[in-house]
Amino acid sequence: MIDIHSHIIPKVDDGAKTIKESIDMIKLSKAQGTNTIIATPHYYFNKFEVKYFELKERLKEVLEKIKEEKIDIEILLGQEIYLHKDMFSWIKEGYIKTLNNTRYILVETFPTYYEKNNLDFIYELGIRGMVPILAHPERYLYIQKDLTILNQFAKEGCLFQIDSGSITGNFGKQSQKVSLNLIKNGWGHFIASDSHGINKRSTNLKTSLEIVKKLNKDYYYMAKKNSELLIENKEIKSELEFLKKKKFFVF
Repeated sequence: MIDIHSHIIPKVDDGAKTIKESIDMIKLSKAQGTNTIIATPHYYFNKFEVKYFELKERLKEVLEKIKEEKIDIEILLGQEIYLHKDMFSWIKEGYIKTLNNTRYILVETFPTYYEKNNLDFIYELGIRGMVPILAHPERYLYIQKDLTILNQFAKEGCLFQIDSGSITGNFGKQSQKVSLNLIKNGWGHFIASDSHGINKRSTNLKTSLEIVKKLNKDYYYMAKKNSELLIENKEIKSELEFLKKKKFFVF
């Protein structure tokens, strides 16, 4: 398995607090069958601002510890970037980068209300040759209230990543309902752990994928394949049927 979204680098955001916790998270992922993890620390304006070149240095400690403990797993680097008007200057300065230096960039939005200029940012990323992946749309309150907002993101070439914790109910009934509804109807492109710790918000990628496989086998294989294509920087085709309120609020 490939996990494209995790917070395993210690002391850079709200993820792992220590190198021990980081290694414990990685061991748990490995035990569940994950062979590749993309570390994606938040880059969030005025909150988490550890720059990409600093993250590369922080990751070295993790990689050295993995080698020391002989854990057979690949760790790659990316970021989870908050959509913001300054993000293009951040890109220019090298503060933020794509997932493993591919065309794919993981982004997030404000969780409670819809900012229409986010679509401008998504469009601009596409113009610059990047493919945005919206992290955990099922958890945003404004999307829970109106799933058809996702159509607007999709029109601008955005892909979507669902959190494993949403599928298993870790983020509440509404996030679970929306995630399962999307999966049932073939909506989205990736499943990832978004793990933040060993106790709270630990990885449950294996369990969630088992649920997905029972609910929609085609989606299960598609999500796994897309993660492989991402790592290889190959094109991921998106053929989503636009969401309709009545259809997608019945579960």
